[in-house]
Amino acid sequence: MDEFFRGFISFAPTGHFCALSLTGEDSDMDKKAFLDGKTILIAEDLDWNFKYLEVMLSKLNNAKVMWAKDGIEAVFKCKNHPEIDLVLMDIQMPELDGYNAARQIKEFRPELPIIAHTAYAMYEERELCLSAGCCAYIAKPVRKDELIEEIRMALENSN
Repeated sequence: MDEFFRGFISFAPTGHFCALSLTGEDSDMDKKAFLDGKTILIAEDLDWNFKYLEVMLSKLNNAKVMWAKDGIEAVFKCKNHPEIDLVLMDIQMPELDGYNAARQIKEFRPELPIIAHTAYAMYEERELCLSAGCCAYIAKPVRKDELIEEIRMALENSN
């Protein structure tokens, strides 16, 4: 397999379900326990993008995953679930976009790390995400190793 594609997740819609498969080798980072007992909120409006991230995270040690389908639900869950340790925030969502959801969350949980993930891979987008309160920015398609490293760094920096 071409090295460029290692660590990506591929998926193909099949009716109402998505067939997902992890590609590439598991890194040593996957075996570390930095996510033991951690709760990650995935704010993502598209089912298959949620599954994409959930499959990546399911390979890690005992992390609990929650799902918010829009920015309003993400804000609500962060207010009502103090056990959430990190948010993966899609930027383009209905009802309330990721920028404004991140800003609102930071008002009452300023220490909560929020990692933006978006299909818009432009420098300006990264700057907008960081100015909204996100601690990191990942362009789609999300690479597994990059996501794991960003999560590890965000959790280390929040302690």
